[in-house]
Amino acid sequence: MKHWISFQEPLIQRLFFLFLVIGLIPTLLLAAAPTFYIMIHDPEALGESLLLMWVAQGISFLIIVLIGAGVTLRRLAIPIQELANGAKALADGNLSYRVPQRGGDQELIRLTQAFNTMAEAIETMRNDIAQQHQALQSSLIEREREFDAMVQVASLANSQTDLYYTAKSALNIIQGVLETDMISLVLFDDAEQIAAIVPVCKECSRETSARCEQCQRGQLLRRCFYLMQATVFRLAIQRQEKICINDAYAEDAGLEAPVVEVLKALGVRKLSIRPLQTHGHVLGMLVLMRPYLKEIPTRMSILVQALSENIAVLLENRQLQSKTRTLAIMEERRRLASELHDSITQSLFTLSLTACGLRATLANKPGVDLQPLDMLIEQTKVLQTEMRTLINELRPVDLDAGNLDSALRQHAQSLRRAAGTRVKLSIQGDTRYLPLVVQQNLNRIAQEALSNIARHAQANEAEITLEIRDQMVTLTIHDDGVGFDPLAVARQPMGSLGLTSMRERAEMLGGVLLVRSQPGGATSITVRIPLVSQTAEAHV
Repeated sequence: MKHWISFQEPLIQRLFFLFLVIGLIPTLLLAAAPTFYIMIHDPEALGESLLLMWVAQGISFLIIVLIGAGVTLRRLAIPIQELANGAKALADGNLSYRVPQRGGDQELIRLTQAFNTMAEAIETMRNDIAQQHQALQSSLIEREREFDAMVQVASLANSQTDLYYTAKSALNIIQGVLETDMISLVLFDDAEQIAAIVPVCKECSRETSARCEQCQRGQLLRRCFYLMQATVFRLAIQRQEKICINDAYAEDAGLEAPVVEVLKALGVRKLSIRPLQTHGHVLGMLVLMRPYLKEIPTRMSILVQALSENIAVLLENRQLQSKTRTLAIMEERRRLASELHDSITQSLFTLSLTACGLRATLANKPGVDLQPLDMLIEQTKVLQTEMRTLINELRPVDLDAGNLDSALRQHAQSLRRAAGTRVKLSIQGDTRYLPLVVQQNLNRIAQEALSNIARHAQANEAEITLEIRDQMVTLTIHDDGVGFDPLAVARQPMGSLGLTSMRERAEMLGGVLLVRSQPGGATSITVRIPLVSQTAEAHV
């Protein structure tokens, strides 16, 4: 870079006058001595001699000044001005400016090097500050996204949608923040058995829930979690802390061969399993899956922990809301049952006694038609039976007070009291190991079927059979009543609400409902529910 010398600089001006003085003094001295000599010895030749002398001295003066000025400017003035220009460039923000090094005094060379070193340090500091600022901006944006995700997950606690879809919405929010390949929520019932599985994978996270439910990866995830239920999930529940599997394919991972096969089919190698717990009770598991071996940053682990706690609070809140609604409904049903028993049932009993007394009084009187009274007495008995059945339905058996065994026994006893039907109950297998959601729905199905027997079947005998074997639970209810035509009932515009409800409950659990009956013949209702379902899960 070429730099011009500015004569406005004070240093250049001082040097210029200095060289004038330095060049002028010897010139005057050299001119004065010859002049005095000529004046003394040859005054006539003074004019010509002076002219030649002054010309020679002027030329000598110019040579001396130019040589001295050139040397001084090159070795001193130019480097100093370049340093001044460099300082001005740094002050103007041009941190990439460097002063060119020139030959000369070592002091000026070291000064130039020190200046360039300082400029490089300032530029490096400026770049570091810019990078830190950019990193801080990016970090603030990430923190804002994470905070928004936590707020959105927390806001779902007040959502009125189904818990399954609420949990799916929360997972979609988390998946968008963590940018993980697959994330799933495994919900447990009170017996710490899998009650529902909510999967979210990157391929279908933006699609509809139905597509994610039916995709092949979703089915493989369900199979994987059921296989892990008795091993990895059980271990996480016992430890009540997260379990990280860095390489699921490694022999020391401790996974069973079927689980490894499913993980290979999913393309998953790294797992992170976090229990969702409140007050020491595990509500479910948050499972993160990755296809590659990559450490999760500490900041991300802290975020996952915070989101896990938010989801645990969300699940607990929804469970409390559900229990509160259930208790309110149960209390209202009990109140209605008590009022019906204390008012209408007693009135029907009084009406029946009055009709029977009136018939006894008029029985010995000739010419009195007793058929209306007989119809009244018979209809009163029918109403009493219907009312007892309705009261029993309003007082459903609460499985929290026992298990499915005791519930079925109470239903059988209620049918005996309401319709006088002889009931045989047979249970094969241990119902305590059935998931609570299965027990609850089988309880409702049995209650509806036995209620239909009491209302419509006019049966003398009924048989209830519950069989648990080979990962399948089967409930069969048989009666010898008047029967009905299932096809005719299905063709009716309104259908049968009871049969529809039973079928929906069975299909919700991945099972089937079979109805065999004919008019004038026996009726048999069979429910089969798989205990390990790969295609459908119960929604809590």
